[in-house]
Amino acid sequence: MVRAIPFLSSLALLAIGCVSATPSSSPGSSGSNSGGSSGSTSGGNSGSNSVSTSGGTTGAAAPTPYACSGNPTPASDLASIGGSVSVTGTCFFTGDLLLSGTGTTSILSDGATFNLAGNLGLSGSTSFKVVGGVFRLASQFVFQYSIAASDSATFEMQDAELSTNDGTVGGTTTSNYAGSGSSVLMFSNVTIDEQHSWLLASANDQASILVSNSKAPVEIYPADAATISVSGPSSTPAIWLDFVSGLSASITGLPDNANPYTFSLGARTAATSTVSTNVGFQVDVTNASPGFGFVSHPGSSIALTSPQGTTAYDYYFDDPAAPIDITGSFVVSHGTPLSTTFSDSSRTLQLVDVPLSPIAWQVYTDRSSGTAQPVTITGSTSDPTQFVTINEAGAFNGGSFVFDTVTLLWATITAFGSGSISITNSQIASQTIEVMDTARVSIMDSTIYGSLFQVRANGVITLVNTPLLQVEAAPNPPPAGFPALALNPTMPDPTAFPIFVTDPAGGAVVDATIAPVGTAALGSTIVFRGDAFAESQVTPACTFDLSYQAAGESTFTPVTTGGACPKLARNAGDSLGSLDTTGLQAGSYTAKLEVFLGGTPTLVAPMSFTLQ
Repeated sequence: MVRAIPFLSSLALLAIGCVSATPSSSPGSSGSNSGGSSGSTSGGNSGSNSVSTSGGTTGAAAPTPYACSGNPTPASDLASIGGSVSVTGTCFFTGDLLLSGTGTTSILSDGATFNLAGNLGLSGSTSFKVVGGVFRLASQFVFQYSIAASDSATFEMQDAELSTNDGTVGGTTTSNYAGSGSSVLMFSNVTIDEQHSWLLASANDQASILVSNSKAPVEIYPADAATISVSGPSSTPAIWLDFVSGLSASITGLPDNANPYTFSLGARTAATSTVSTNVGFQVDVTNASPGFGFVSHPGSSIALTSPQGTTAYDYYFDDPAAPIDITGSFVVSHGTPLSTTFSDSSRTLQLVDVPLSPIAWQVYTDRSSGTAQPVTITGSTSDPTQFVTINEAGAFNGGSFVFDTVTLLWATITAFGSGSISITNSQIASQTIEVMDTARVSIMDSTIYGSLFQVRANGVITLVNTPLLQVEAAPNPPPAGFPALALNPTMPDPTAFPIFVTDPAGGAVVDATIAPVGTAALGSTIVFRGDAFAESQVTPACTFDLSYQAAGESTFTPVTTGGACPKLARNAGDSLGSLDTTGLQAGSYTAKLEVFLGGTPTLVAPMSFTLQ
């Protein structure tokens, strides 16, 4: 699975460097952290109380012991100690934990479990070290809690497990680490349960990320003059190389990550005859198996020729000045390497003999101000070379996507801020469909297989004539005009139907779906089935009306008025209403399902059928 950090800080055009690759030899890694500018950062959007401390110089003094009781404890209890602290037992800290100065907080017992329902912020020369046991950001939502390190702070884990899920969420709750200044993230032999947890790690300024034989972070994003070192056969992160306007790279024969390899790219790597780049960061791989992804922004130039393995691509539509329409792009290989060139928005992304897996493409858009300019991506149901397949889609801060006849699978469909996403006539097997703030996701005439729905703040997801099926119900062979679904093994139980996670602060998932009837015999009774519901902790009462209309008539005749939600197509005993067709005329009809919230019409779902 591939997921991307939305809108990371821009890369700086600092130096000229190149890439070289050599056969793998022995384990180990080299990576240095250079001093330089410092930056500050704070935790993310937890909405919890923040506490902080500035530790004094600890010297060689023994750490202060702190034995957790297993009960929820304010993070202030830990932060107020200062200096070097040794934490043992099972801990449940609430609130942001912000540490600065030269204090050290450590888990030293192999059996220790450190749960933090808040953000972890490190600054100054603070070191937060986990040795053995578990460190858990107790998130219930994607990006609910985060870790940030600035200045010369260090976040270190060794022989331990990382979790970003509080244990109650069936899907994956992603968190991010942001390193700035000359901070260091150092992971050695760290495990993560990718079915429920996911860590994205970015390094800006002169920060370093040093990973040895670890499954976490799952994805790494270098920028500016950062240093990335990945070593050891167990290390398999995705490393995303971000090319903003003015940055470029040309790479031939990128190593295959099916087996460990050794490889270097960046400002401190000597030039070769096959590779050139002007990025300012440095990436060193030693006997490890990371995959590489390439982030294409308007104004950048990337040329990739004959990579030995699969690669992935983030394609950004940054602040489009006018609507953009794209048809038949973002296709995948289906067994044959592809050659294609993208050249919109003063950018070039040239792929020559590149194998593209079903999860090769991620697309994102935003809008800084003014009216949203939609980006429309359309596939074809008749030409297999134009079966559009997208792993992840994100619309942020006023950005707008319109998808028609596409396959969305594996990662997330995400709208934040005032972003919007509209999907029609598509098949969806995305791990998560999520909205935040005032964002909207609208899905119509599509099919969803087992996705997790997450709604925060005032975000809304609407579903119209879109069946909600189990993951294992994905058709094989697929419907005409669509590629086969490569289902994500990290999704929830394949026998489960979609899962809904809502927010006490607001938001809703609203569904109006009528199952097709097709043709019915005159005189028979039609039992209409489908979905009519509103998943929310704050939405007013949900009711529905069902009616029908013969072709050529101007009014609808009621079948059900003021029906109580929820009605679910998968429940055999649920129906939207019944229509006795005795006395009706043969011909074409339209059934109409209307869902009301608090008496206000919210969704309308039409369905055509025939009597004969």
